[in-house]
Amino acid sequence: MGYINRALAFFDSLVAVDAIYRKSFDKPRIIPVHPEFAKWPEEKAWVIVREDYGAIGLLDALDAAERKEGRIPWSFGRFRKPELDQMMAGKRVVWFPKEAVGDAAPLPAGENAQHAAARTKEGDRSRSDDSAS
Repeated sequence: MGYINRALAFFDSLVAVDAIYRKSFDKPRIIPVHPEFAKWPEEKAWVIVREDYGAIGLLDALDAAERKEGRIPWSFGRFRKPELDQMMAGKRVVWFPKEAVGDAAPLPAGENAQHAAARTKEGDRSRSDDSAS
């Protein structure tokens, strides 16, 4: 029984650490790819974020010139069906709303990703206003 309890305690601690770290990504950002996984020096990746959840995946941070050079775009993550449909359609999306269904407007990689930070800050302000009442 001791092995089961220790294994369960270990698993529970990993789940807690994962949840805390995942939520630390409240907006998309570019991060360096670890050299052991990078296909070229100083490779970068977008962290794909879902509102009120956190990091859900990674997307290459290639620009048009790098794609023309022959570098291969990549992405991976755990997506909901509507999110996956957008990713498979070739859209370079790095921020998804809480419920990405129907006409929800995800933000593409690049300059528009800055709006996610503003949207997150506005949401934080409205939540703090609600808690004050």
